[in-house]
Amino acid sequence: MLPSALFLLAFLPAAQTMGEGNLNEKLAPNIILRPLNGDLSKVKLLSLDDYVGNEASEKKKLVLLSFFSINCEMCKREILFLQSLNDAYKDNGLQVLTIDIDKDDAALKTTADFLLSNHITYPVLSDRFYVATSRFSVRKIPLLFFIDSNMKIVEVDDDYTEPVTLQKVNAVRKKLALSLAEPIPLLVADFFKPPQESEPSHATVEVDAKNKTTTVAPKRRLRRQKSATAKMVVGPSKKGPKRIGRHKSPPQP
Repeated sequence: MLPSALFLLAFLPAAQTMGEGNLNEKLAPNIILRPLNGDLSKVKLLSLDDYVGNEASEKKKLVLLSFFSINCEMCKREILFLQSLNDAYKDNGLQVLTIDIDKDDAALKTTADFLLSNHITYPVLSDRFYVATSRFSVRKIPLLFFIDSNMKIVEVDDDYTEPVTLQKVNAVRKKLALSLAEPIPLLVADFFKPPQESEPSHATVEVDAKNKTTTVAPKRRLRRQKSATAKMVVGPSKKGPKRIGRHKSPPQP
């Protein structure tokens, strides 16, 4: 693990900040941050190039990097989904990372409690000084970057209407060179059960990295699918055979 003194390397020159426009096919800027859930993630200090790039010590095929705030309801839904993806595909070369942009101590404490109560075991990194937020040119969250083994951003998902989609699952499987014909693990498929009538409205968060502020956007209902249900084969769990689940159809492009 990196020594504590290298934490200062997170403050890299502004010239290395990613610009505006299409972020696909750009090299991801390196970051070095401390996890809020160090006890659960077993990590004390983390660098993106621990997992991707030429100097990676724990080489991964794909890193999913998301941005989070405890005030972002969709972010909280997404982080549970990302935990299931990490659990399902970590042995296939996936590493999930989340960057928390909350600043004040109360919000950070609430986030830490949320991570503990939901048993989020992959690293959730604190960016209270907006170093990574600025370098990745974040303007609105939730926001999800797909970063390949060469540290290149190969996809950016900024779907602010629904953070949990089959498109994300299949994008992960494709980039891990897994067959899309294979069953989806149960712990992931469970996220595609029909929503309950009492499901709460979700909100996004606007991000001003320059002034280090966030604003909660107006809440809105989750996007509903036109087709009520569709069949999907899901894989066997450790406790029983595979079964047929039912879920909403993915949104049409």
